[in-house]
Amino acid sequence: DTLSEVVLVPEYFYDGSWHRARVEGDTVVGYRKYSGSFVWKSNLDLDGQDIDSLMFRVVPKDMVVGVADTIVFHLDNNEVPVITYVETPQVEKSGAFEIKFVAFDQERDLLSFKFEYSVGDTMNWRGATVRMGSRYNDTLGVIWLSDSDLPNQDVWVYFKITPFDRDTGRYAISGRFKVDNQTGPIILSSYPINVSFYNDTIKLRFDRKVYGVGAGVKIYGSLTGEHRFNASSFDSVFYLIPSPHFASAETVTVKIIADSLRDSNGNTFDGDKDGDPEGSPVDDVTLTFVSTIPGDYNLDKKVNIEDLALFRDVWVNKHASREIGPATGKPPQMIVQPDGKVDFEDLMVFVMNWNWTVKTGGFKLASKLFENDDSNGLVITVAKAYKEQLLMLDRIEPFNKYSRIGGSNDKYINYDVRFNLANGFSDTIYAGEFVFKYDPEVLQFVGIKDRDVFGKLDSGKTIFLSYVDSVNGLIVIDFANFGNLGMLGNDVVARIEFKAIKESKGEGVIAYELFGVSGNVYDFYERIELSTIPDVPKEFALLQNYPNPFNPNTVIRYHVPRYSRVIIKVYDVIGREVTVLVDDYFKPGYYEVVWDSRRRSDNVEVSSGVYFYVMEAVEEGRSIFRDVKKMVVIK
Repeated sequence: DTLSEVVLVPEYFYDGSWHRARVEGDTVVGYRKYSGSFVWKSNLDLDGQDIDSLMFRVVPKDMVVGVADTIVFHLDNNEVPVITYVETPQVEKSGAFEIKFVAFDQERDLLSFKFEYSVGDTMNWRGATVRMGSRYNDTLGVIWLSDSDLPNQDVWVYFKITPFDRDTGRYAISGRFKVDNQTGPIILSSYPINVSFYNDTIKLRFDRKVYGVGAGVKIYGSLTGEHRFNASSFDSVFYLIPSPHFASAETVTVKIIADSLRDSNGNTFDGDKDGDPEGSPVDDVTLTFVSTIPGDYNLDKKVNIEDLALFRDVWVNKHASREIGPATGKPPQMIVQPDGKVDFEDLMVFVMNWNWTVKTGGFKLASKLFENDDSNGLVITVAKAYKEQLLMLDRIEPFNKYSRIGGSNDKYINYDVRFNLANGFSDTIYAGEFVFKYDPEVLQFVGIKDRDVFGKLDSGKTIFLSYVDSVNGLIVIDFANFGNLGMLGNDVVARIEFKAIKESKGEGVIAYELFGVSGNVYDFYERIELSTIPDVPKEFALLQNYPNPFNPNTVIRYHVPRYSRVIIKVYDVIGREVTVLVDDYFKPGYYEVVWDSRRRSDNVEVSSGVYFYVMEAVEEGRSIFRDVKKMVVIK
């Protein structure tokens, strides 16, 4: 411009538009000087920005806007990030471990990092295999997977961290520290853990393939001493088959000897897992478990209904690897002598250990019944039968409810344990347990009879086991079908016979557990009330004798509804008294008396003919009942 003073307007293009730039210097020029310079304080306008191609222009103005000129250049106001601290581990490291560091960036940009290590003092940097670790404020952590970068090495190293945003920042290097990945093999898992079957294979799983198991592993039984074994392996897993088999209820010790067990690099077994295989007894490892009793198929140190259900599968499918007989010794310490067959001898060993378990309190249903927990159910009053869903406890009426005068008047009560599966129940029951707790001061156990519940099926075979504790009033019945399966209905499992010790109402408890082929287990627990109080007649009655006619004996029955004196006499056809059969006080009940055809006066049998017997009940000196019946004696 040659005529006037010019104002210069500096601008930069950012975020889609032109912005006034803050500058110092020549922004107004006269017509005598049309050149000059100014300084753009870009850090005030674009602080922290790093722009590859920034457009900057100067617009001249006097009375009109002149023609601007534009330049393009790289603007970099970014402050590079800095690593201010890298942790130097003070103890020997191995495997994966964390290194802490602090990064600083003025603009708080998103940073990335490069992690490197150098072995020794060579400063020959190699990329480290890492994953990010913890963060606390500005302190970060990186986890170095040193065993991936330095496998089986024991070396001194440095660790270098370089930060990046758009630019490469200033790195930092740790002090020298020790990394020891020259580790020995360790054991990851073992089987058995706590309990084993007598012939279980011992399984040892290491973190790598190992050598020297034959000399590096010893097996001892607390009863049977040292055991030889055959070993096989698949990759890092070893299978040890001891010989001979373990005795039941003995503690088995498996000892791994560190200096005899090595990996492919010659590193010895690291038993204490401290990352430093010393090759000495400090790294020896001892594993222990207990060999359970024969028949304990679920390894809970007991032989009960769960095991009977599992034994059925062994029996039916002839799983010789799970045979338990014959065996020597007696429970709980027996030594199985396998013969390659599942037969009667296996069943006998099972029964022996079942009996030992039930006598030592190993049955969960029986134990639950002795807990006396009132919260477990309602009290059910039972007169003749107890019934609930799948199993019933039916009281069977006695054959003769009459008490005989001058005879034995023991009262017997029978109960049937009976299935109730007729109402649309679709599962097939193949095993079960029934437990009955009763009051031994009211009921005295007499006997129990197996009703062969599964024998009614086509080729069904019932295994029936029972245990009775008459002192504490406990009955345990286990049963299973060792033959062909089939649907049951209202079939009876067992009949239990008691003698009533006294007339009373006592409390009892029942529980059952049934196993279905569907895999379902049906269980039940409930309190019940057991009554030995006999029925009481509603009114006095004199019944017709039987047999009639008779020779020489006949039975006369009568009913007494309330406490009173009862007199029964026999008369001939002309009214002469022949004998007095009854003259006593009776409590309510049903009674019977036998007449042997003899006269009271001379104890001689009467002659043939018609006779009458008269019953009279007396209360407070007055007659309240009288009845007469006729009978015939035939010689």
